[in-house]
Amino acid sequence: MNTNSLLASAVNFTTAGSNRSYQECVQCGATEASLWHRDESTGCYFCHICATIARTFLPQLSSAKRQGLSCVNCQTTQTTLWRRNQDGDPVCNACGLYYKLHRVNRPISMRKEGIQTRKRKPKNGVNKGGTSSTTTQQRPMLRGFPFGNI
Repeated sequence: MNTNSLLASAVNFTTAGSNRSYQECVQCGATEASLWHRDESTGCYFCHICATIARTFLPQLSSAKRQGLSCVNCQTTQTTLWRRNQDGDPVCNACGLYYKLHRVNRPISMRKEGIQTRKRKPKNGVNKGGTSSTTTQQRPMLRGFPFGNI
């Protein structure tokens, strides 16, 4: 076999007259590596460096932009998180959470046109205007508790 070939057939080969099995990275051709990665779909081997680089630069699809998915319950195509129902079918976040809470499918009448997001308070307690939000410092504290006499 040609050891310089980058074909999948040359990934795991044995040299003539030797019982020692070699692995060759299909990306860079390296035959020695501290760690090998195997592609599940093709069976090809990659050295650790090439596998890390490939994993870093692969385009990641966000859950909101997955192609061809639609909720089997409400037929929406946009959601912040895709879930699976009890049959393994894709459902939107709203339908999945509704079923989890009520054990019935979410009514179609509850479907909204846009994704509803929360307006969360900032962690540091400062609003966009630069003023402090309502905190325990603005309330009178009795005996060290903001709730009054306990």
